[in-house]
Amino acid sequence: MSIIGDRSKNRPFFSKLYDEYKRAIYIKQQTDLNLKTKSFDYAHLHTACGKYGIIRDYLTLRKIHKKNIKIISHFHCNVHLHANKSKVTLFYFKKILNISDVVIALNEKSKNFICATNPKTTVIKIPNFISESEIRKDEKKINDPLKNIIYVGFVRKAKGFEEIIQVAKSFPDKKFTLIGQVDPSYIGMSYPSNINLINYASRDVIFKYLDESDMFLFPSHSEGFSIALLEAMARGLPIVCSDVGANAEMVENKVGGYVIEPKNSDLLISAIKLIEDSVFRSNSSMKNLSKVKSCYIDSIVIKKIISIYETD
Repeated sequence: MSIIGDRSKNRPFFSKLYDEYKRAIYIKQQTDLNLKTKSFDYAHLHTACGKYGIIRDYLTLRKIHKKNIKIISHFHCNVHLHANKSKVTLFYFKKILNISDVVIALNEKSKNFICATNPKTTVIKIPNFISESEIRKDEKKINDPLKNIIYVGFVRKAKGFEEIIQVAKSFPDKKFTLIGQVDPSYIGMSYPSNINLINYASRDVIFKYLDESDMFLFPSHSEGFSIALLEAMARGLPIVCSDVGANAEMVENKVGGYVIEPKNSDLLISAIKLIEDSVFRSNSSMKNLSKVKSCYIDSIVIKKIISIYETD
């Protein structure tokens, strides 16, 4: 029951609160029904660590815990950032750790934070994954000079849109294609003519744009484990991204591209100048494809999850 549409600060507070309430009631009803009519060995909870959601998730898990069902808590966020947003969030986060048999984290920073918060917690790092069928089969053609730069994701401040504007101004000879839901506050604003905003595109169209691009730009301020970045790697794109979440683990600085500190337009510009080297881009393309095939395909990652269920 995820909210469709704008979940940002532009929505009225009570509207967001009401949506969270409806979701909580629905989850409670489904949990009660399943616990009453079925038998389970494990409960696998997926949580994004939201301020309201983490309270709902704890209450759900507590009900399951009382039935002596083993609990796997799967955090789809930067745990070390989200859990510390407020005392309330941290309080319920710790309570979830206390009743979880296994905790899954998306990246190393999150895993380390969980271990430090509760050393008794069994923590396993498992990444997100992509279907093997979505990985390009051939070697990507490397164009020289670099002309087409692409970004996929929400077009908003927290994803680095304002940095992209500054970068686009510094490279008027390059085309910047941004695909994703545009924050209403940016609609109608003036931005460089070499930026092409596409508010929505199907998955097939996104892959077509990725294949036609020369590099992937991803200056997000916060991530857990980005599917958009993973898809770009799977299509053989060299990357310039910010050092948040699992980005640096995925791309590897000076291997799959360049990883720089977030919120820094000057460093983004310098990295793009470096990645214009066609030999480096060719090597980065092959490295990213290889990394996805060896670490992030569905069969590999799902096997890791199943191994948790099979462990007594």
